[in-house]
Amino acid sequence: MPAVKGRRHLGENRRTAQIKGTVRPSSRDKANAAADALGISLSAYLDALIDQDQVDSSGRPAWGSELPGLDSQLELSA
Repeated sequence: MPAVKGRRHLGENRRTAQIKGTVRPSSRDKANAAADALGISLSAYLDALIDQDQVDSSGRPAWGSELPGLDSQLELSA
């Protein structure tokens, strides 16, 4: 994929894996604006967010309890 003008390339030797997801257009716009402001690609921005994610001993993100309806969904899937 060609580089995005104005964004830094973070190196050739980084191993990468593709992920796919669908988000609200407003979330996409916010993420793209943040990546632009940092001068990095959207992929690098998402990678940095994931790296900074605080998780508990079971791997659940610290902010997970803030998601509406999450506890009931987890109980159904258990």
